[in-house]
Amino acid sequence: THRSDSHEAQRPALVLDPYGRGPLLRLPSVDEVGQALWTVTIGTQSELVRSEAAWPGESAPPTDVPVIGPVRAATAALLRRPDLTMTVPVVDDKDPLLAFAEEGRQLLPGLPLPGAPVWLLFPSGPDDLVVVGEAVVLAEGALPPGWGGWTLRLLDLSGASMVRSSRSERPRSVRRVASVRIAPGEPIPGLLYGGGPVFGQVPQIELPSATSSDSSWSLTITDGVGRVLVENRKLLAGDDLGEGAFSGVQRPLLGPYRIRVRGPWGRGASRD
Repeated sequence: THRSDSHEAQRPALVLDPYGRGPLLRLPSVDEVGQALWTVTIGTQSELVRSEAAWPGESAPPTDVPVIGPVRAATAALLRRPDLTMTVPVVDDKDPLLAFAEEGRQLLPGLPLPGAPVWLLFPSGPDDLVVVGEAVVLAEGALPPGWGGWTLRLLDLSGASMVRSSRSERPRSVRRVASVRIAPGEPIPGLLYGGGPVFGQVPQIELPSATSSDSSWSLTITDGVGRVLVENRKLLAGDDLGEGAFSGVQRPLLGPYRIRVRGPWGRGASRD
Protein backbone atom coordinates (compact mmCIF):
# COMPACT_ATOMS: atom_id res chain seq x y z
CA THR A 1 0.00 0.00 0.00
CA HIS A 2 1.43 3.38 -0.96
CA ARG A 3 0.98 6.27 1.45
CA SER A 4 1.54 9.96 1.03
CA ASP A 5 4.90 11.20 2.31
CA SER A 6 3.01 14.01 4.03
CA HIS A 7 1.37 11.48 6.36
CA GLU A 8 2.53 11.92 9.95
CA ALA A 9 3.76 8.31 10.09
CA GLN A 10 6.02 9.11 7.14
CA ARG A 11 8.01 11.81 8.90
CA PRO A 12 11.68 11.29 9.77
CA ALA A 13 12.20 10.11 13.34
CA LEU A 14 15.00 9.60 15.84
CA VAL A 15 15.67 5.92 16.63
CA LEU A 16 18.41 4.04 18.47
CA ASP A 17 20.73 1.18 17.60
CA PRO A 18 22.23 0.37 21.02
CA TYR A 19 24.74 -2.10 19.56
CA GLY A 20 27.23 0.36 18.09
CA ARG A 21 25.58 2.80 15.70
CA GLY A 22 23.87 4.85 18.40
CA PRO A 23 21.15 7.41 17.54
CA LEU A 24 19.96 7.36 13.93
CA LEU A 25 17.76 9.59 11.81
CA ARG A 26 15.28 7.21 10.17
CA LEU A 27 14.05 8.48 6.81
CA PRO A 28 10.67 6.95 6.00
CA SER A 29 9.55 4.94 3.01
CA VAL A 30 8.07 7.24 0.39
CA ASP A 31 5.75 6.71 -2.55
CA GLU A 32 8.48 6.89 -5.17
CA VAL A 33 9.20 3.88 -7.33
CA GLY A 34 12.83 2.81 -7.43
CA GLN A 35 14.63 5.41 -5.38
CA ALA A 36 14.28 8.60 -3.36
CA LEU A 37 16.87 11.31 -2.84
CA TRP A 38 17.02 13.19 0.45
CA THR A 39 18.96 16.25 1.56
CA VAL A 40 19.93 15.63 5.19
CA THR A 41 21.62 18.05 7.59
CA ILE A 42 22.84 16.82 10.98
CA GLY A 43 24.28 19.62 13.02
CA THR A 44 26.29 21.61 10.46
CA GLN A 45 27.02 18.71 8.09
CA SER A 46 24.84 18.22 5.01
CA GLU A 47 24.74 15.24 2.66
CA LEU A 48 22.70 13.73 -0.13
CA VAL A 49 21.17 10.39 0.92
CA ARG A 50 19.84 7.88 -1.59
CA SER A 51 17.19 5.30 -0.70
CA GLU A 52 16.93 2.51 -3.28
CA ALA A 53 14.33 -0.25 -3.58
CA ALA A 54 15.61 -3.82 -3.52
CA TRP A 55 13.35 -4.85 -6.43
CA PRO A 56 12.01 -3.05 -9.52
CA GLY A 57 8.60 -1.47 -9.00
CA GLU A 58 8.88 -1.23 -5.22
CA SER A 59 8.72 2.03 -3.28
CA ALA A 60 11.88 3.56 -1.85
CA PRO A 61 12.39 1.92 1.58
CA PRO A 62 13.22 3.52 4.94
CA THR A 63 16.86 4.51 5.36
CA ASP A 64 18.87 5.25 8.51
CA VAL A 65 21.42 8.05 8.71
CA PRO A 66 23.85 8.11 11.68
CA VAL A 67 23.54 11.08 14.02
CA ILE A 68 27.23 11.79 14.35
CA GLY A 69 27.14 13.33 17.82
CA PRO A 70 25.04 15.27 20.33
CA VAL A 71 23.69 17.91 17.93
CA ARG A 72 20.63 20.03 18.63
CA ALA A 73 18.66 19.00 15.55
CA ALA A 74 18.63 17.17 12.24
CA THR A 75 16.69 18.18 9.13
CA ALA A 76 15.61 16.22 6.08
CA ALA A 77 13.81 17.06 2.85
CA LEU A 78 13.17 15.15 -0.35
CA LEU A 79 15.38 16.60 -3.04
CA ARG A 80 12.34 17.30 -5.23
CA ARG A 81 10.56 19.13 -2.36
CA PRO A 82 13.11 21.35 -0.60
CA ASP A 83 10.23 23.54 0.56
CA LEU A 84 9.04 20.69 2.84
CA THR A 85 12.04 20.49 5.15
CA MET A 86 11.29 18.50 8.31
CA THR A 87 13.19 19.09 11.55
CA VAL A 88 13.82 16.41 14.18
CA PRO A 89 15.09 17.68 17.57
CA VAL A 90 17.97 15.65 18.98
CA VAL A 91 19.56 17.09 22.16
CA ASP A 92 17.87 19.80 24.23
CA ASP A 93 20.50 21.84 26.09
CA LYS A 94 18.13 22.20 29.07
CA ASP A 95 17.18 18.52 29.12
CA PRO A 96 19.90 16.35 27.50
CA LEU A 97 18.37 13.04 28.61
CA LEU A 98 17.25 10.96 25.60
CA ALA A 99 14.96 7.97 26.15
CA PHE A 100 14.15 5.09 23.81
CA ALA A 101 11.93 2.04 24.06
CA GLU A 102 13.78 -1.26 24.17
CA GLU A 103 13.21 -1.79 20.42
CA GLY A 104 14.78 1.62 19.64
CA ARG A 105 11.76 3.91 19.19
CA GLN A 106 12.27 7.34 20.76
CA LEU A 107 10.13 8.14 23.80
CA LEU A 108 9.25 11.77 23.24
CA PRO A 109 10.22 14.41 25.80
CA GLY A 110 7.41 15.75 27.93
CA LEU A 111 5.65 12.41 28.25
CA PRO A 112 5.99 9.95 31.17
CA LEU A 113 8.38 7.05 30.69
CA PRO A 114 7.01 3.51 30.94
CA GLY A 115 7.71 1.41 34.03
CA ALA A 116 9.59 -1.05 31.83
CA PRO A 117 13.05 -1.53 30.28
CA VAL A 118 14.10 1.78 28.68
CA TRP A 119 17.32 2.84 26.98
CA LEU A 120 18.57 6.09 28.53
CA LEU A 121 21.27 8.19 26.82
CA PHE A 122 22.76 11.03 28.83
CA PRO A 123 25.98 13.06 29.14
CA SER A 124 28.82 12.08 31.50
CA GLY A 125 28.99 8.87 33.52
CA PRO A 126 26.45 6.52 35.13
CA ASP A 127 26.51 8.53 38.37
CA ASP A 128 25.12 11.54 36.51
CA LEU A 129 21.67 9.94 36.26
CA VAL A 130 19.36 10.90 39.11
CA VAL A 131 16.73 8.26 39.96
CA VAL A 132 13.92 8.47 42.49
CA GLY A 133 13.15 4.88 43.45
CA GLU A 134 15.03 1.94 41.98
CA ALA A 135 16.34 1.41 38.44
CA VAL A 136 17.96 -1.95 37.65
CA VAL A 137 20.73 -2.00 35.01
CA LEU A 138 19.93 -4.63 32.37
CA ALA A 139 22.57 -3.84 29.73
CA GLU A 140 25.26 -1.38 28.69
CA GLY A 141 24.94 0.06 25.18
CA ALA A 142 27.70 0.78 22.67
CA LEU A 143 28.04 4.23 21.10
CA PRO A 144 30.05 5.53 18.12
CA PRO A 145 33.06 7.83 18.75
CA GLY A 146 31.09 11.02 18.17
CA TRP A 147 29.10 10.29 21.34
CA GLY A 148 32.19 9.99 23.52
CA GLY A 149 31.53 11.22 27.06
CA TRP A 150 27.91 9.99 26.98
CA THR A 151 26.44 6.93 28.70
CA LEU A 152 23.90 4.52 27.19
CA ARG A 153 22.17 2.06 29.53
CA LEU A 154 19.13 -0.19 29.43
CA LEU A 155 17.36 0.29 32.75
CA ASP A 156 14.30 -1.43 34.17
CA LEU A 157 12.24 1.48 35.48
CA SER A 158 9.44 -0.60 37.03
CA GLY A 159 10.64 0.42 40.51
CA ALA A 160 11.31 4.11 39.72
CA SER A 161 9.02 7.14 39.92
CA MET A 162 11.30 9.77 38.32
CA VAL A 163 14.58 10.03 36.40
CA ARG A 164 16.64 12.93 35.09
CA SER A 165 20.14 13.78 34.00
CA SER A 166 22.10 15.81 36.52
CA ARG A 167 22.27 18.47 33.79
CA SER A 168 18.52 18.48 33.14
CA GLU A 169 16.21 21.19 34.40
CA ARG A 170 13.13 18.98 33.97
CA PRO A 171 12.62 15.48 35.44
CA ARG A 172 10.91 12.63 33.57
CA SER A 173 8.15 10.91 35.54
CA VAL A 174 7.63 7.14 35.27
CA ARG A 175 4.22 5.55 34.96
CA ARG A 176 3.83 2.36 36.98
CA VAL A 177 1.53 0.41 34.65
CA ALA A 178 3.65 -2.49 33.37
CA SER A 179 3.58 -3.54 29.71
CA VAL A 180 4.58 -6.68 27.87
CA ARG A 181 8.27 -7.02 26.98
CA ILE A 182 9.73 -8.57 23.83
CA ALA A 183 13.34 -9.40 24.72
CA PRO A 184 15.57 -10.40 21.78
CA GLY A 185 18.66 -11.37 23.78
CA GLU A 186 22.18 -10.48 22.72
CA PRO A 187 23.01 -9.96 19.02
CA ILE A 188 25.66 -11.99 17.20
CA PRO A 189 28.86 -9.86 17.41
CA GLY A 190 29.98 -8.36 14.12
CA LEU A 191 27.03 -9.71 12.09
CA LEU A 192 24.64 -7.21 10.48
CA TYR A 193 21.64 -7.52 8.17
CA GLY A 194 20.40 -4.39 6.41
CA GLY A 195 22.61 -2.37 8.75
CA GLY A 196 20.96 -3.76 11.88
CA PRO A 197 21.91 -6.46 14.39
CA VAL A 198 21.26 -10.19 13.88
CA PHE A 199 20.04 -12.39 16.73
CA GLY A 200 20.79 -16.09 17.00
CA GLN A 201 17.69 -17.00 19.01
CA VAL A 202 14.00 -16.19 18.97
CA PRO A 203 12.92 -13.37 21.29
CA GLN A 204 11.38 -14.12 24.66
CA ILE A 205 7.95 -12.60 25.31
CA GLU A 206 7.50 -11.53 28.94
CA LEU A 207 3.97 -10.78 30.13
CA PRO A 208 3.58 -8.41 33.10
CA SER A 209 4.01 -10.23 36.42
CA ALA A 210 0.56 -9.12 37.57
CA THR A 211 -1.16 -10.79 34.58
CA SER A 212 -4.34 -12.56 35.70
CA SER A 213 -5.75 -15.74 34.23
CA ASP A 214 -8.57 -13.85 32.53
CA SER A 215 -6.30 -11.25 30.88
CA SER A 216 -6.40 -11.41 27.09
CA TRP A 217 -3.07 -11.42 25.22
CA SER A 218 -2.54 -12.30 21.56
CA LEU A 219 0.48 -12.65 19.27
CA THR A 220 0.85 -11.80 15.58
CA ILE A 221 4.08 -12.40 13.62
CA THR A 222 4.71 -11.13 10.08
CA ASP A 223 7.75 -11.52 7.87
CA GLY A 224 9.77 -8.85 6.06
CA VAL A 225 7.28 -8.56 3.18
CA GLY A 226 4.21 -8.39 5.39
CA ARG A 227 3.02 -12.02 5.19
CA VAL A 228 1.20 -13.10 8.34
CA LEU A 229 2.91 -16.17 9.83
CA VAL A 230 1.09 -16.25 13.17
CA GLU A 231 -2.23 -14.45 13.63
CA ASN A 232 -3.83 -13.59 16.99
CA ARG A 233 -2.36 -16.60 18.82
CA LYS A 234 -3.58 -16.52 22.41
CA LEU A 235 -0.86 -16.16 25.03
CA LEU A 236 -1.15 -17.33 28.62
CA ALA A 237 1.11 -16.74 31.62
CA GLY A 238 3.15 -19.90 32.14
CA ASP A 239 3.29 -20.80 28.44
CA ASP A 240 6.59 -21.19 26.59
CA LEU A 241 6.72 -17.67 25.19
CA GLY A 242 10.04 -18.12 23.40
CA GLU A 243 10.36 -21.06 20.98
CA GLY A 244 6.75 -22.00 21.68
CA ALA A 245 5.49 -18.66 20.43
CA PHE A 246 7.13 -19.38 17.06
CA SER A 247 5.73 -22.90 16.71
CA GLY A 248 4.38 -23.47 13.22
CA VAL A 249 6.67 -20.85 11.67
CA GLN A 250 8.85 -22.34 8.93
CA ARG A 251 12.50 -22.84 9.88
CA PRO A 252 15.19 -21.69 9.58
CA LEU A 253 14.22 -18.20 10.72
CA LEU A 254 16.03 -15.95 8.26
CA GLY A 255 15.48 -12.25 7.59
CA PRO A 256 13.40 -9.60 9.35
CA TYR A 257 10.21 -10.29 11.31
CA ARG A 258 7.71 -8.09 13.12
CA ILE A 259 6.30 -9.33 16.41
CA ARG A 260 3.19 -7.67 17.83
CA VAL A 261 1.59 -8.54 21.16
CA ARG A 262 -1.81 -7.07 21.95
CA GLY A 263 -3.05 -6.89 25.52
CA PRO A 264 -5.58 -5.20 27.80
CA TRP A 265 -5.60 -1.44 28.34
CA GLY A 266 -3.06 -0.71 25.62
CA ARG A 267 -0.29 -2.65 27.37
CA GLY A 268 0.92 -4.47 24.25
CA ALA A 269 4.15 -4.04 22.36
CA SER A 270 5.66 -4.54 18.92
CA ARG A 271 9.21 -5.14 17.78
CA ASP A 272 11.04 -5.71 14.51
